[in-house]
Amino acid sequence: MEIMPLIALLIVGILAVNVLGMVLVVRWIKSKAMQRVEVIKQRFGQQLLLVAPSASLIGLESKTRGMSRGNGTLALTEADLVFQLWMPDTEIIVPRHCITAVSEVKAFGGKSIFKPLLRIDWTDTDGQQAAMAIYMPDLGKLKAQLEANA
Repeated sequence: MEIMPLIALLIVGILAVNVLGMVLVVRWIKSKAMQRVEVIKQRFGQQLLLVAPSASLIGLESKTRGMSRGNGTLALTEADLVFQLWMPDTEIIVPRHCITAVSEVKAFGGKSIFKPLLRIDWTDTDGQQAAMAIYMPDLGKLKAQLEANA
């Protein structure tokens, strides 16, 4: 038996396993996002103004929390901006009355995804300045909601 067909078969098998792995990861991410949306809807109910099932935290600068980044679910209520990171399972809550500035930026903390980011600056409960940058498909909607109450 020739070795070339065996190598080709091995390569096809490896590619198939990789594709299957990617499909499973994407399904897991979508199910995690939908679970978070349901939890957020139950938690905030009528106060909920906006939900982004899948958003990216490009960075968080805070003297009390350090630098963070990752994917998660974003919720905007009448009182708070809430970002729930999927891994690690943490939550960032920014009271809307503490937000001092909202702006579109191209990079944050030396990081860029080559898409517009929304930078949110606020004063935390200790009086320290903090900032984060978020990416989500409809940044304009979030920016308009945040600026409406500024």
